[in-house]
Formats: sequence, C-alpha cells, structure tokens
Amino acid sequence: MNVSGSYVLTYSKTDAAGNAATQVTRTVTVVDTTKPVISLTGNSTVTHEAATSFSDAGSTWTDSLDGNGSATVTGSVNVNVLGSYVLTYSKTDAAGNAATQVTRTVTVVDTTKPVISLTGNSTVTHEASTSYSDAGSTWVDAVDGNGSANVTGSVNVNVPGSYVLTYSKSDVAGNAATQVTRTVTVVDTTKPVISLTGNSTVTHEASTSYSDAGSTWVDAVDGNGSANVSGTVNVNVPGSYVLTYSKTDLVGNAATQVTRTVTVVDTTKPVITLTGDSAVTHEAATIYNDVGATWTDSLEGNGTIVAAGVVNAAVPGTYVLTYDFTDAAGNAADRITRTVTVVDTTKPVITLTGDSAVTHEAATSYTDGGSIWTDTLDGKGTLDTNGSVNPLLPGVYSLAFGVADAAGNVADEMTRTVTVVDTTSPVITLKGNATIHHRVWRPYLDPGASASDTLDGNLTNKISTTNPVDVSVPGTYEVSYAVSDAAGNAATVATRFVVVFNEAPSNLFLTNSAVEENLPSGALIGTFSTEDPDDSDGSKSYLYAKLSGNGLTVSTDGVLRTSDAFDFESSSSHEVVVRTTDEFGASLDKTFTISVIDASFPGVDTAPATGVTGTSSVLNGSIADAGDSQGVTERGFVLGRSPDPETSGGSTLAAGIGSGSFTGSATKLTPGRVYYFKAYARNAEGISYGSQERFTTSQDRSSALWSSATASGANWRSSDWFGSFYLTDTPWLYHGELGWLYSSGTSSSSVWLWTEALGWVWTGKGTFPYLYRNADFGWYHWNGTLKGRSLFYRYSDSQWIDFPLGGKAEAYK
Repeated sequence: MNVSGSYVLTYSKTDAAGNAATQVTRTVTVVDTTKPVISLTGNSTVTHEAATSFSDAGSTWTDSLDGNGSATVTGSVNVNVLGSYVLTYSKTDAAGNAATQVTRTVTVVDTTKPVISLTGNSTVTHEASTSYSDAGSTWVDAVDGNGSANVTGSVNVNVPGSYVLTYSKSDVAGNAATQVTRTVTVVDTTKPVISLTGNSTVTHEASTSYSDAGSTWVDAVDGNGSANVSGTVNVNVPGSYVLTYSKTDLVGNAATQVTRTVTVVDTTKPVITLTGDSAVTHEAATIYNDVGATWTDSLEGNGTIVAAGVVNAAVPGTYVLTYDFTDAAGNAADRITRTVTVVDTTKPVITLTGDSAVTHEAATSYTDGGSIWTDTLDGKGTLDTNGSVNPLLPGVYSLAFGVADAAGNVADEMTRTVTVVDTTSPVITLKGNATIHHRVWRPYLDPGASASDTLDGNLTNKISTTNPVDVSVPGTYEVSYAVSDAAGNAATVATRFVVVFNEAPSNLFLTNSAVEENLPSGALIGTFSTEDPDDSDGSKSYLYAKLSGNGLTVSTDGVLRTSDAFDFESSSSHEVVVRTTDEFGASLDKTFTISVIDASFPGVDTAPATGVTGTSSVLNGSIADAGDSQGVTERGFVLGRSPDPETSGGSTLAAGIGSGSFTGSATKLTPGRVYYFKAYARNAEGISYGSQERFTTSQDRSSALWSSATASGANWRSSDWFGSFYLTDTPWLYHGELGWLYSSGTSSSSVWLWTEALGWVWTGKGTFPYLYRNADFGWYHWNGTLKGRSLFYRYSDSQWIDFPLGGKAEAYK
C-alpha cells in the first residue's frame, strides 16, 4: 500500500481428503494521485519592523506516501524599504503531484521612534549675568539616520531661577522621539561689595548728636544701594563703638562686612554753682548746715557737692569752705568758695527746777529745787537762790535766780514763790498684823495701835477703838481705830481684820487596811479616826462617809466593812475614798488602798512510793501549807501510765481532808509497768499538785523466753539467738549492741520490743535478727553493729538504714 506498483493475490484450498482446488489470482495496481498539503509555520500575514533582520518562519508539507518536509519558498523581503512582500511556498511529491501553493505577505513598517541624546549634562548650573550657550542634542533613527534635535525654551541669565529646554524629533514615518529636557539653573553666587562713606575711624565729642555717614553696596544682579548698619553709638558713655555694615543680596549672598569705629570722648569740664550766698554770718553754738553747691556736666548730668573745710560753731571766727568737682573723664571744674563768720549774740536762759509756785507742808524740811542756766556757747550750770524758807512758820516766801554769760549777755531773772501750810492728818499705825487669823474657841487679845502728828506729836492715848470679835463663831471681824489732831485733821481710820477660822481636819487614819480574800460580806476591816488642828483634846465629833469604792461600806461613825467577798486573783487591792466632816462642815477626803490577802493554793509534797509489788503500791504525800484560814477541803493522788497524770487521763485516789501527811493505796496494777503519780490538795482557792514521782511494778524475770540464756555476770545474760543482754526489775533491758529496749507481751517464743530508732518491733526465737515493725507493717533485718551504729535492711523499699545507739534511724550512706 505504501509502494506504487502491481501486486498479484493468489487464492488456494485443499480439503480434508487432500484434494487441492484450482488456484485463482487477482492483480492489484497501487497508484499515487494525492497531492501533498503545505502548512505555513506562523501567520500568513506578518508585519515586520523596518531596519531589523527578517527571519522567515517557513512552512511544512505532508504527503500520504512521501511523508513530510519543508516546502520550497520563493520571494524576498527588503527590510530597509517599507512595503508589502509576498513569499510563495510550493511542493511536488515523487509521483509528480504538485501541492497547492501557499503564500505569506510580509509588510515592512517603521514604528520605531527616533532616540534623542543630550550633548552635555541634563542639569546645568549657570552663573547669573553671564552669557549662556547651550550644548544642544542629537537624534538617531533606524530608518532616517541622525541629526540635531529641535530645541524649545530659553534661559534668562539676568533672572536667577530654573529654566527647562526641551529637545524633540519626528522621523519621516511620523514617529515622535521621547522628548529630552535640560534644566538650566541660573544662580547668583557672587556676593555684593560694601564701601564706607567717610572714614573707618571717627572721634566724636560726648553728649553731642552723632549722625553716621553710612555706606553703599554694589551687586552684579541686584544693582546697588545703602548697606545695613548694626550697632549703636551711645554719645552719653565715652568709649569705642563699632558699627558693622552688611548686605545680603536677594539670593542670600552675604557681602564681606565692613566696620567703622566711633570713639566717643569727653573733653568738656563741669560747672559748679553755689547754693545760697557766698558770705554767711552764723550764730555761735548752733549747728551749721551748709547748703552746699551743685555741679552740671555735659555728659554726666548734675549733682550736689559737699564742701571741703569745717565750720566750728563753738568758736566764733571766719571759716572758708571750698567746692570742687572733677568728672569721670578727669575734667576739673573751676573751684568755688564760701566764707562763714561765726558770732555769739544769744543771752543765757534760766529754767526753774520744779514749779514756780510751791505749797510746802509745815514742819517738814524744805529743800529748794533750784534752777539751771544754759548758754548756747558757755554751756550750762546750776543756780542757788538768795532767799530762804522757814518750814516751821507758815507763810509766803519769794526766791530769786539770775546770771550773765562770759560775753556779758544777761539772762532774764526767774523767781519761785513758796507757801508753807499745815494740812497733814495724824497717822495711825497698827500694832501687829493688819489681818490676824485666830482659831475658833480660843480667847482673843487685840494688840492695839499708835498715832502721831507732825505738829501735835504722839496722839496714841486719843485713839478710839471699835472691837466686835466673837471667838465662838467662825467669821471675819473688822476692828477699827480713829483719831484727829488739834487742827481738826482726822487720821485715816485704820482697820484690822480678825478671821476667826475653823480649820478642816488635817488627817484621817484607819486601824487596818488589809482583808483576806473569800471572807463573807460584812467582814470588819478597820475603824477610822480624825486628826483636827482645832480639836486639841480630841473631844469633837465627826461624821464619816464613803465617796467611792466598790465592795466596801463606811458607817457614819467610821467603821469600814466588806460588802462583797473579795477574790485576790481578780484584784489584789481595792480603793475607797472616805470623807470626814467636822461640826462646822469642814471636811477632808482621803483615799485608802485596802489590800486583799492572797489565800494561796495549798502547798503539797509528793513522796516516793513504798511497798511496790507487781500489782500494788503505797502512794505518799503531805500538806506543807493549807493556803488559807479555811483549810484543805480535799486531798489525794492522781496516778497514770503517762507523765503528768493529772492532764494525761490518770485516775484519782482521794485521801481525806486536813493537813499533815497522808497515803493512798494503788491496786490492780500491771506487773512490769512504769506508773507516774502526784499528790494533790484543794482549798477554797483551788487545787494544786506536788512534784511527780514514778515507780515500776516488779516483773518475773524467769520468762521461758530467756530461760535458755546463761548468766554471764550480775543480771547479764547470754542467749544463743538474742546475744548478750542485761535484765532489770522492770520491762527495760539493755542489749549489748541494740542498746536499751522495752519488752512487752513476752511469751515462750516471741516478744514485742520498743526501740527509739524503730518504735515497736516483734521478733522471737527462730525469727531474730528479722524484725517486724508495727509502724509501717514491714519486715527489717538487723545486720549488726559497727562503730556504734546499727545497720538494718528494709524490705519494703530495699533500703539500708543505720542509726547510732539510742538515736533516730537514718538512710544508710
């Protein structure tokens, strides 16, 4: 079928008997009449960019007999010339069958835009006010070639700023290039120049107005003008001042600063002007206060001047004062002077010491107060009168005073008039105190008074006395004394106050201040008595009252009793405040502390037990102190298996009442046990216990468990299964290696033992050294003792444990 030509097919058959049929043939002629089929690789129409290499994708053919392959192409494509180009693909197979031709149309087009490249930088900084020449740009196009690009925009070199120049190009096909720009920044970096107007150094007189000449600036862009000036010139303060001239153009270029130094100087001297006259007459001995002078200065202003020189107002004469002033710059003013003449024209002045008219009491010594003189220049002094006064002769006396100073100035005369008169009353003087305190009931004898008069002398026998004192009634009485002299002058009445007083009780006493506790209500404590300073023989009666105090009563006649039974443990004392009052109502309050006598617990002693057997013992005790007046109401013993049996559940054995020794019988005891007991006693205060005693009931040491042990010394035994041990009269035994053990429940083959290390353990013949521990229900094996420490193996956790003899168990290390 795949190869053209004639083919003969032969058909034959032989039957079962071997008979062969006559063969028949068929001739088959295979011919190829199918033309090949061409298929383009890629599109039948292609648009191709001009000026780029063209590579055709080609085509393929397939033939039913010949297979397949690449078709033959005719035609070409000129990539440099725009237009349409047809490529034809053909194929004829081996049988001469020509395939239907296939074509591809290739259209060469120009869509690539030109490319513009700047000549020079894309950003340019250009100094203002200088000519700008642009470097331009070029373009390249795949079809059109190359050239210079078109530029738009301009640069104004006189105006700083950013300017954009745009470069563009379109090729013949109308493809516009991507525009390229150059930014030209016109900058101003040239600083202005400043020039001074006038000199750079200037000397200027102080206090005159200063006008600066200024300066100018010139700038390449901004033009010119006047520069800025900083700094000031203080014409009122001499010194050097610097003025600084500066200018910054519009873009911030700062000119180099220029300075001018102005020196302010002071060369003008001050002017002095006197205040007041240049010639002055001044009164001697008066303070001279110079009115001074003033100065004025063109720079420093003005002020006052204190004169140089002194005016001694105490010495008449002529004095010259001078005035000078130099300003701060050293300019001295012209000196000015003033003449002061001191003169004395003032007469002395007399001043009386005391009044100019004096009334003087007759019969009294007269001493004149005199007078003093003062003079502005001579000073001062005292003057005596040239007259006299007779104080024993009533009448009018004139005393004159006069003086002249050293300069002859005469003082005005002064006089004093003294009138002697008798107006003095007699004087009464009390004998003794003006106030006398006198106890009630005691007789009163008044001490009296005396009287005297300046002219009449002693007037005592003329005194009139009024005495109302009543000593039986407490109170204040006024005794008065009066007298008058021959001239009718009555003395001031003298009085004496006699206070008849009742003094309050001074002390309060109690015969007893203690009471035993637990006594019934109404128990007598003591009786009160009063000490009173007015009651010298104790004959007065007094009332008593309780002001405060719980549990106590006080009768009006002073008996103190209890109203409650006191308890020392609640309070060891009680206070009572008692008042005693005398017959006039005067009283004294006093606080008493009533001590409560402690009725103590009984004192009881415990004596060792006697007659101890396996099941009984005699307990012994004695009363050392009953504790109170009511005695012991109960006594006996407490007995138990644990220490402090009174608190650990022990039993009580009563042993009657009263004091002295006592005993009690303890029966039904367990052999081989330790018992503890204390004697006790009870009274109204409570119960007390004696010291603790203990005893151990006896036990038969011939137990079958130990019978096989052999004696090895006093109470020492040696057992073939238990080792060496020491038996006591108690359940305690001492093992040679395990230390002290307490035995209980001993049978013929086993025993319970208590050890400090393990507590209660069980063992026996045939079991030891295995031990069953009651605390954890576990088995232990004793492995012996080494260097004072016993070693055990605990089966429950396979742990070795060791402990010192008599000590607590520890994990073996």
